[in-house]
Amino acid sequence: MGLTDGYTWILPAVTVVGWTLAWWRPRWVRWSVVSAAMVVSVLLFAKGLTMPSAPLPPQSGCTRQQVQCMDWLPIYWMVAGLIGLACCLVLLLVTTVTDIVLWALRRAAASRFNGSVITAHETAALLPDPERLRAHLRALAVLDATIGDDPRFCQYTFDAAWGPGVEAALMDNGSGDDYAVLFTSAGVLIRGFDHESRMSPYGTDDEQLWPGLVDDVPTALRPLLDEPAFHDEGVDVLRATVCLWRETGDTAWRTGSALAFPAGSEDPDGSGFLFRLLTDRSPEAVQAHFEDYYERPVPLDAVRHVLAGHPLTPAITATLNPPVEQVGRDGG
Repeated sequence: MGLTDGYTWILPAVTVVGWTLAWWRPRWVRWSVVSAAMVVSVLLFAKGLTMPSAPLPPQSGCTRQQVQCMDWLPIYWMVAGLIGLACCLVLLLVTTVTDIVLWALRRAAASRFNGSVITAHETAALLPDPERLRAHLRALAVLDATIGDDPRFCQYTFDAAWGPGVEAALMDNGSGDDYAVLFTSAGVLIRGFDHESRMSPYGTDDEQLWPGLVDDVPTALRPLLDEPAFHDEGVDVLRATVCLWRETGDTAWRTGSALAFPAGSEDPDGSGFLFRLLTDRSPEAVQAHFEDYYERPVPLDAVRHVLAGHPLTPAITATLNPPVEQVGRDGG
């Protein structure tokens, strides 16, 4: 019998699944999952350590010194505890690093407003008109796809055929935060979800949408809120903490007129964090984002070229995504 029988992997598997699902919940949920798994792991190890071995029947002819006659059950318990603890330590490290990075990004977004509260109202005043926003979002998707080596890790994408008469610009940071900007003939709808926001439906006992968040969405745009992609499986509520829109012919972006934001946060609905590259569309801000995300230099001139709407030439492509050996020589 081996040291790692099948059931020794049950706790790590359950821990990883629970931790992964917890990224769409408030921060304390994933920390609770890891903490609980660590406690269970320690208890498993302690149980195995203190578990008495089963008595050997006289007719067995075995002694405890013979490996084939060992009682493996206590060892299974201890191995299960050690594997679970190792899994928890890895998840603890990943969670800590990710939370630090997200905290830094949120602080950077808040610093642009000199510590004042950022909500959808402030964001609405900083967004450009729909055509300029569409062009900017397409440029972000082009930059992400060109700079990155694997489409699976792109945060920004643009789908010109997302649905009948609907174009979609999507952002997903892989840490439970995402937004969608939907362009239709009737207007534009922006739905964003910050999983750390106190306005998250997962932060309430009954998993309800924050009052007033979508009450004023125009009738022509309201069907977009029913898109299955914006609802988690098994949860009958829109995954959103911020919502803005602009009907065709309107001159300004709108949001819920009766929204009351929770106190005690500089970015209560996550709009400052989520839409930082939509409110600050400067080449320098975009360059800084992609350099931080891909951890290598991104030429500012190439970023300017793409943001200006110029064609993506082979020379610009090579500048944005140089060969691996060139990146190594440059210290990237």
